[in-house]
Amino acid sequence: MKITYIGHSGFLIECDSVNLLFDYYEGSIPKIEYDKKLIVFVSHFHHDHFNKGIFNLFETHPNVSYVFSSDVKTTHEIDVVVSENEKVLFENCDIQTYKSTDSGVAFLVKVDNKTIYHAGDLNLWLWNEETKEDNQSMQENYSKEIDKLKDIKIDIAFLPLDPRQEEYEFAGIEEFVSKIEVDTIFPMHFWNDYSIIERYNANHEHKVVDIKRKGQQFKL
Repeated sequence: MKITYIGHSGFLIECDSVNLLFDYYEGSIPKIEYDKKLIVFVSHFHHDHFNKGIFNLFETHPNVSYVFSSDVKTTHEIDVVVSENEKVLFENCDIQTYKSTDSGVAFLVKVDNKTIYHAGDLNLWLWNEETKEDNQSMQENYSKEIDKLKDIKIDIAFLPLDPRQEEYEFAGIEEFVSKIEVDTIFPMHFWNDYSIIERYNANHEHKVVDIKRKGQQFKL
């Protein structure tokens, strides 16, 4: 399995039987093998997760499909539209969605005997400027959703690690790791501030992948 960090929350995952592209927003997509199905996932409508130009990127690809959250508005034909807490079998991918604590959905995809989780904006969004009550509500909502993953062994998880949250910047991943069995975590949504990855890894036993640049590739 080869994984390319495209940028922000965008990743290309090249599996044995299919290629998966999540939340493309900006950056260069490497050459994709046309003999494999390409499935493009969009977790929600926010501009940093959905670039309308994505439909123009694959005009020459003979076998591309789109799986979109229902909150994304487009005139383009979409193969699969999903809402929260839905389960769909598409091609050879077993897809489960979860309710985001912001907008749209998170995706759990089982394919080629691997389980892949892309959080979208499902995160523990705690902020200093919010009230205690609002942060408590966020905590409850986040815990409720990720608790649904407790009995699932995840091979690869893509999780937000956002420096804008200041003292709470590690909160989402910390709770995730404390509850969920996951082999490899790719941080995302860090707004080009790669130093947050170093800070996290310096203070936690369960390390995240040390991403250093857009376009970086990893083999697992």
